[in-house]
Amino acid sequence: YSQVLELFLRVIDRLTFQDRTTEHVLLSSMPRDDPGSDASDMGSFQQLKSKTGVDAGEKIPAFAGVQPLVLRGLMSTVSHVVSVEVLTHITFPACDSIFGDPETRLLMHIVGLLPWLCLQLSRDTRGLALPVYQQQQKSCSVAVNIATWCQARSLEGLATVFLAYSHGEIKSINNLLACVAPLLCAQWFPQHSALAFGHLLRLLERGPVEYYRVILLFLKELLQHTPVEAAQSPRSEER
Repeated sequence: YSQVLELFLRVIDRLTFQDRTTEHVLLSSMPRDDPGSDASDMGSFQQLKSKTGVDAGEKIPAFAGVQPLVLRGLMSTVSHVVSVEVLTHITFPACDSIFGDPETRLLMHIVGLLPWLCLQLSRDTRGLALPVYQQQQKSCSVAVNIATWCQARSLEGLATVFLAYSHGEIKSINNLLACVAPLLCAQWFPQHSALAFGHLLRLLERGPVEYYRVILLFLKELLQHTPVEAAQSPRSEER
């Protein structure tokens, strides 16, 4: 999984996803939802069926996008770092048909990256080693990209928060979460609250230990702005 993500990173760096031509070419080369009538396709499908037990009459699930697959990598200490790296490389408002549901993609991108952005605020800025300094510079760049995405969606409040982060105006984890959580809830909750809570709870259960405190603080802030009934079934929107 991690090696595939590393390969995907190299592909991303060589493509311009803001170009509609790139999107059209990638979509045209995606696997079809049905095996088709071609004999070779049918042969391959029958082999797959025999190995997996899939009924030939069953429809292959529609491709949900790259983002949900990358978010799963955050749940493992082995793949967490490279998953964050991929998310930072696909922080732009283009190619929803490839990367994820346009309704929830920005929400889950923020939910996926916010714990990492919070951790960068907790690092001591005095006498920084070069790798740590580079991580902080990257976090500021990612915050700018999220702000640009928010502006493209006319979410000026969120855009202002992430621009403030990029300028070093937000100094603490609690401050960042207190600014972001009510705006997320106002825009996407309760309709998509289960999706966000489900991700954070799984990350709390399986993710790296250093994220535990940040995730708990994030959940606390979200719950303060979420109706109780909307937060009771975090698995109802799992895909």
